[in-house]
Amino acid sequence: MRVKFAVLVLVLAVGVLCAACTSGTSQAPAAVGRTQPPAESVQPSPTVETAWFWSDSNKEAPLFRMVSFIGNPGPKALTGVELEWVAYDASNSIVGSHKRAMSAIPPGAKIPYVAGAGSANLSGIPARAELRVVEKGSFVDTAAPAFKVTNIAFKKSDFNLYKGAKGVYDVTAKVTTGPEEVASANIGGLVVLKDQAGAVVGGEIWMPENLPEQVPPGTTFTMQITLVVVTAKPASAEVFATQEP
Repeated sequence: MRVKFAVLVLVLAVGVLCAACTSGTSQAPAAVGRTQPPAESVQPSPTVETAWFWSDSNKEAPLFRMVSFIGNPGPKALTGVELEWVAYDASNSIVGSHKRAMSAIPPGAKIPYVAGAGSANLSGIPARAELRVVEKGSFVDTAAPAFKVTNIAFKKSDFNLYKGAKGVYDVTAKVTTGPEEVASANIGGLVVLKDQAGAVVGGEIWMPENLPEQVPPGTTFTMQITLVVVTAKPASAEVFATQEP
């Protein structure tokens, strides 16, 4: 009987110890939670947000402009992104398209993109346009930053070219290139006008003029852009200049 009693006490003791291993008074198990994937496993996923679209109804000389913002939610700079816009008329027929590579997009940033075409590249009047990503690009550890832009100014011209527009605006800015020499053919720029509430009311692309074929490092020049279509009174101008791929 003594042996049986001792065995019973031992079994009960082990049972108490095992119960204590899972009770709230024992050492807590390791916390289980969500962990962020390593940066190497994150795939590029550029985003597209279209903020403004305008189209002229002149059948003899169709024209449209569109302003979008391209985002990089990734952990590193994103290069090699290619976009394509496709314009459709009121019957949903394609009247124009164009593909273009983007400059580098910093991590967590959004940069503007201005699309558009005139009669030479349109077969009809665009009623809408879609912008889509055709190449998602790849992450890089370092990428050339946008050029420094200062002294931005804009003023309204004394004439109006398009019915329904709120005038023609001239924008100027000082641009300083980066620490490396760059071909002038690879310098690109654009301007976005916004109203008092921050809504986009116009946008235009800029191409370099009167610059040498090779631009030395740290060169400063004046960018001048005329926006022929502005749909409301602007309160601010944003100018973006960079080395194009």
